[in-house]
Amino acid sequence: MPKNVWMVAKSNERMRTTQYHNWLILKDFLGNIGRQQSNFLLPPKGQVGDSNPPRDADEINRLRNEFLTGHHIFCVRVIRGVIQIDCCLAGILLVVSYTSHSILQMDIAMDFNFELILFYALTLSGVIALLDVLYFAPKRKKQQSKKLPLIVDYARSFFPILLLVFSMRSFAYEPFRIPSGSLKPTLLVGDFILVNKFDYGIRLPVIHTKILSIGEPQRGDIVVFREPPTESRDLIKRVIGLPGDRVSYKDKVLYINGKEISQQFKQYGTDQDDNSASWGVVEKQENLLGVTHHIYQIPARENDDFDVVVPAGKYFMMGDNRDDSADSRSWGFLPEKNIIGKATRVWMSVDTPKHPIRWERIGEKII
Repeated sequence: MPKNVWMVAKSNERMRTTQYHNWLILKDFLGNIGRQQSNFLLPPKGQVGDSNPPRDADEINRLRNEFLTGHHIFCVRVIRGVIQIDCCLAGILLVVSYTSHSILQMDIAMDFNFELILFYALTLSGVIALLDVLYFAPKRKKQQSKKLPLIVDYARSFFPILLLVFSMRSFAYEPFRIPSGSLKPTLLVGDFILVNKFDYGIRLPVIHTKILSIGEPQRGDIVVFREPPTESRDLIKRVIGLPGDRVSYKDKVLYINGKEISQQFKQYGTDQDDNSASWGVVEKQENLLGVTHHIYQIPARENDDFDVVVPAGKYFMMGDNRDDSADSRSWGFLPEKNIIGKATRVWMSVDTPKHPIRWERIGEKII
């Protein structure tokens, strides 16, 4: 055999041997993660732990094909779990978002508690997975059984995904949908928004007890909260009065601690409800002591004058659609314990009567 041909053959043989060693290492790694995922990677009987791997080219190719097939099956199992849970969550969100029981409802009653349902699903899958690790898996090992019960398979697949979703929603950002126009023109019906859950402190999920204080709501913030006093639904309004502030409203003009909040006329327009009934509005730019935003006023509506002092630990909330918003003028002051988080950005916006996507609003910062 010519020398160059012999060198190429030896090089190919060393490469195949290295691939086989890598296959053994990866098989052991997967076996440590979950025995049920690595069963299909087991080499032919008698080859585990061999110090001298087979050097026959056909045998190495066969083992390599088995590994690729097994790797494909493992990826399919992972993708299947991701798709199944994502489809369930997306389906629930889609159904809830386009019915009267909205995820975030401002003037609509809602009994649907997605957080609680997610918590129950996480707890159930976690308990099943833990019982399998502590009891059922050792029992299967003694019985030399490789078959994983279906419920355990699903629980172990869903648990890490549910944990990630639950953690993100509880401690980082939570998505909400705007179903009413109480914050027009700032937020429109059909806007999907992200709510920052940590700016105002870290709270335990479900029971909502604050365990770490980071910051407090500032005047002008748009805040999502549980409606007082029943806490039966989630609302979203703008912070107008801080604890200790004197808030007055006269002839549709705000006064905070005796200082008039300036308003600048922008344009005349129209607004409408879900039944397509419309009415005239005046759009103005309001400077809320440093926070500039736009508001709607309905000239045909009577003035709703008031003069209040905000108690300690509470906030006075109003919608930007001043004459078409159920806010602190209706249900009183907002207790600090009812706060969920701060609205930050619009991540999707759908014009619900017509169903086109408002591309220009995607990614818009909420001010």
